[in-house]
Amino acid sequence: MSHRPSLAGLLLPRLLVSMGLLVHMLPLPAQGRPARGARDPKPKLEWKLPRQGYVDYSADAKYFSSSVESTYLSDNPRPATGFYPHEMKKGKTLVYRNPDALELMHILALSLEGGTPKTGKKTSVRRRIQNCQKIGEVQVEGIITTNDATDLTQVQESGELTLRTSGKGAPGEGVGRLSNTKLSFERVVDTIAGRVISFDAKYRGRLRLPRGGRETFDIHEEWVLIAVRKPRYPGFQSEVDKAIKTGCEQLLDAIQNGTAGEDFTRRGGRANRSYDAGTLALVVLTLLKGNPVRDDPDILAALDDLRSRELIDSYSLGVGLMALEALYTPANERQQIIDGLIPGPQPRHPSPEDKRLMTMWTKQLLANRDTRVDRGYKLRFNYVSGPRYDNSVTQYAALGLYSAALCGVRLSPATWVGLARHYLDDASEAEGRAIALSLPSYRNVEKKQNGRRTTAAMKRVKPRGFYYTRREATANNANRRRPAFRPLWNRPTGSMTSAGISGMSICRAMLGNGRGNRKSQRDLEKTTRAAFAWLYKNYDVRNNPGRNRSQFYYYLYGLERACELSGVARIHDRDWYFEGTMQLLRTQKRNGSWGSTTDTCFAVLFLKKAVAPAITGR
Repeated sequence: MSHRPSLAGLLLPRLLVSMGLLVHMLPLPAQGRPARGARDPKPKLEWKLPRQGYVDYSADAKYFSSSVESTYLSDNPRPATGFYPHEMKKGKTLVYRNPDALELMHILALSLEGGTPKTGKKTSVRRRIQNCQKIGEVQVEGIITTNDATDLTQVQESGELTLRTSGKGAPGEGVGRLSNTKLSFERVVDTIAGRVISFDAKYRGRLRLPRGGRETFDIHEEWVLIAVRKPRYPGFQSEVDKAIKTGCEQLLDAIQNGTAGEDFTRRGGRANRSYDAGTLALVVLTLLKGNPVRDDPDILAALDDLRSRELIDSYSLGVGLMALEALYTPANERQQIIDGLIPGPQPRHPSPEDKRLMTMWTKQLLANRDTRVDRGYKLRFNYVSGPRYDNSVTQYAALGLYSAALCGVRLSPATWVGLARHYLDDASEAEGRAIALSLPSYRNVEKKQNGRRTTAAMKRVKPRGFYYTRREATANNANRRRPAFRPLWNRPTGSMTSAGISGMSICRAMLGNGRGNRKSQRDLEKTTRAAFAWLYKNYDVRNNPGRNRSQFYYYLYGLERACELSGVARIHDRDWYFEGTMQLLRTQKRNGSWGSTTDTCFAVLFLKKAVAPAITGR
């Protein structure tokens, strides 16, 4: 039965108003300081950014004069002109993980000092920037002046800063020293939107090189804000498609006209290597993955050329197997796996001729193992058969064997057991404390975006990476569980840790969940998560973690392989694909390449997400 208000209930409020009493029943306005969480009406010199995205700038190099070796100012390839919101700390300080000497100019010109803008205000700056490539820790001192704060959307500031190295060590080989280095800049800040609209910076100084002597540099750059972009912004996919298309066109032109020089056209070389054929195989693989027309006459001609080559080393054999398998990969397989329409990669059906060729290449590849270890216990690879291994060539061997297996080439289960044992033994010791990590799948990300509950588990794990190789202290230690190793490089790297994840994901997929493999599966899953924790702890898409910009495009392609084979859409809260793609979109050259033929292949394969998930059901 509905409730009808009484006459008294209707008349009482009117009576109280007439008596002036109802006013005291209403909440009084807040006095003094605004309530917690209320918006501060005073604009501040701070960035206002979304949690994810990319702050996109255009750069104009007004002047560049340097007698310094380019690798000491900045290694190639140059990073994109912009940054990610997670690199801006507390809305004020821009922090790159391992900046080079040139990036110091951008970091300081884009960092804001906070506080309310006021004309004539001078702010003292004291800052230490650590882990700068090849120069170590840099100390910064100076003054930033607010010249005009009349228009809060066009606040004019200028800075005069002095930079010097502290003498503390630097990542990478050789340590240079900055001296008499000055940075002056003028910038325009929109304090309402929380943006640096533009800056014009002049950077002059001396760099004392490790070998002796002092070199000078004089640099003038202007940056203008294009947009603060959200992940997968409108037009993002069309930009990606265009980059893939122009990259493939450049590779097709290289095949047609030989514009790639001697990268893959030469058949000679060292008797026990076939790198030219390996490069040809990489180009064919890229075109089969990235070009919309698989039966393009030039691609088919290059494939026939590859079939006729003598492949010798593990790199060439592995990529050759991947290229042939790509020819028979079902269309849209990756998306069908992600959507749950099929359980995983489906068997390929190569022609009898190609299957015989793949069987022969697989036999040759298996012979290129490290002869110091018993193949029945552990399997790892050298370029050719001999007492050596590294995790780069081992990953290409694993990828090639995986392609061969998908095409019906028979492989003993001991192959995958031996590879798994190598990866479990070769991971580095745990680094520091355990960190909380989630590795959401594509379906989990989609559920979260739609406001549904996800099954992505948060687990604490200690980070463990992978080295390029480890040298045993004695040959007798080679078959022991944890031999006395000495790493070739001084720390794990992003490219090799990605390679380790890829190899372990393949082993997990090929071993299955049989009773005899359950412990191996648990150990592989645990070590894979620890390797992802290392990537998250050292996360960077500007550099190859642990190696600065050395093998940068190779690292990005390795990151794509590791995440895609494992079915990982995010590394915790890092959108690895979007952030890596922004670097590639903003560094592609006008001719469609990213420099060398191999770097162009790696970039296109990253953008295309060329590998289907091997680990499903997450």
